[in-house]
Amino acid sequence: MDDNSSLIRRVQLKQLEIIKVFQDICRRHGLRYFAIGGTCLGAIRHGGFIPWDDDTDIGMPYEDYLKFTEIAKTELPPNYALYGHRHPKSFKVAYALRIHDTNTSFFPKECEGIKDFGMGIHIDLLIMNGMPAGKLARKILLAKMGFYRLLNTLMRLQLIRSKSVFRAVIKRVIYLLFTPIRLLRPYYYFTVKQEQLLSKYPFDCSDRIMFAWRDFTSSPEGWYKMIFLHDDFKSSVEVPFEDTTIAVPVHYDRYLTMDYGDYMRLPPEEQRMTHVQDMIVDFEKSYTYYLEKAGAR
Repeated sequence: MDDNSSLIRRVQLKQLEIIKVFQDICRRHGLRYFAIGGTCLGAIRHGGFIPWDDDTDIGMPYEDYLKFTEIAKTELPPNYALYGHRHPKSFKVAYALRIHDTNTSFFPKECEGIKDFGMGIHIDLLIMNGMPAGKLARKILLAKMGFYRLLNTLMRLQLIRSKSVFRAVIKRVIYLLFTPIRLLRPYYYFTVKQEQLLSKYPFDCSDRIMFAWRDFTSSPEGWYKMIFLHDDFKSSVEVPFEDTTIAVPVHYDRYLTMDYGDYMRLPPEEQRMTHVQDMIVDFEKSYTYYLEKAGAR
């Protein structure tokens, strides 16, 4: 096992600890959740994590998500915390939440030294909403979401590192143009606008659901990679996952086929993407150590 594989496995096992705490809260309070994305794919194809995957994706209906955020304030262990899109240094451009272990560090190397930015090993809680009826209404919704996504990116432009002088100059000019808005509104203002927009469409009142956090502006297929059938998520089933079980959509085969195509076929090795090589990963030191270290420079 190479160094990256060993490191990924240690990250996965730490994420598994967080998953179990999250599941316990959900079960005790009757909250719905679904393993989605690579986590659902890993559960079905590998009986656990995808060996080269270093993140955990959990979908929650918006209504259950709101309840969880309140319950978590008193029921998460002392070393666990919520980190979300309303944090001024969050890169999220669609509303989502992370449960992270504050005794650890897990964040992009390129972000080291950014004031107040850092997080521990975490799992992602991703909100699932309904959608309006009719193709035109859905396209209008997606267009509004894309507009808010762009504005949110521009509001947080100073957090995005530029690899060329030209891009750095352009970024600085745009950032300065947005100064009046930033002085009047918080960083997360346009993300909240997305949240308000999507909250109009309850999870259980539509025949389609939406993965609002996905970037649907980068390619034509992006529009289709975020819209799924509500019927596939009307309930969940428990399937084996590492040394426990995890809830997946009741019609997981149809969902995974829509999301990945022939999902049981392993991708070529060159497509087995990992992120740990680009991350600050520390199992012993809190991310606050790196914040203090950066502040002392």
